[in-house]
Amino acid sequence: MQHYLAIDIGGTSIKYGIVQADGTLLSTQDIRTPATWDGLLEQVDIIYNETTAEISIAGISFSAPGSVGRKYGMASSDIWARFVMHSGRSAST
Repeated sequence: MQHYLAIDIGGTSIKYGIVQADGTLLSTQDIRTPATWDGLLEQVDIIYNETTAEISIAGISFSAPGSVGRKYGMASSDIWARFVMHSGRSAST
């Protein structure tokens, strides 16, 4: 069964865990949200690296503060783009 990394970035904490394709939550953790963008990106990179060292994932889901634009139906938060640029990974990882 496929596994996914779910990351919820909040103002005070980052909650994350592994979810199976059928919705079963396998694990959860939370940590304090860093005060800076660089700190946030570094923490997301650590979460990704630690998770993928333990289990193969099929995808990542980000939840972050931001508004959804009507034109494209996408959140205005650019955390995914910044993570990809920070980590050197491709956007399809």
